[in-house]
Amino acid sequence: MRKLVAIAALLSLLAACHPVMEVSSPDGRILVQADVDSDGQPLYAVEVDGLPLIGWSQLGLVAEGIDLSAGFRLQTFQFFRDFDADCDASEALQGEVGEYIAVVRRAGDRFFYGATTDETPRTLTQPLSFLRPGVTYTATLYADAPDADWQTNPYAYVIEQRTVTSNDTLTLPLAASGGCAISFLPL
Repeated sequence: MRKLVAIAALLSLLAACHPVMEVSSPDGRILVQADVDSDGQPLYAVEVDGLPLIGWSQLGLVAEGIDLSAGFRLQTFQFFRDFDADCDASEALQGEVGEYIAVVRRAGDRFFYGATTDETPRTLTQPLSFLRPGVTYTATLYADAPDADWQTNPYAYVIEQRTVTSNDTLTLPLAASGGCAISFLPL
């Protein structure tokens, strides 16, 4: 199950990456490129020494005989449009190895929060003390819907906005193998 959480996190990052995301081996000989097509289908390509090894192909996901790519689409949320990968600071706020994690990244005056859990649903209580004091933010939450379930309803989510400050605390229910993302943009 942890592998599925990691795959879901990777695919979420793919949706945010434009232009194409590239990762190379330490010696630069191998280049892996990842993107999503206009329908949200994950794609990848691999080059070795500058020559194509695998042309652009759909990213097939198979786990224990279950084809996860059937009908799979990524939706690019506003979160990914707002997110700045060139962050000034990152901090792990809470978590337990192999169980759950909550992190925040700061890019200028904006903050980006992400949390994920293993197959155990849980509710996180998250103080917003990492935000700048005296500043009011619009928090846009992308979270598991109350009926979200990784087996029966894996795509159920809600998007909501709140006005918050560093004095506030959020209560964040995470579905089994689920999570949430929050952008904090100053007003």
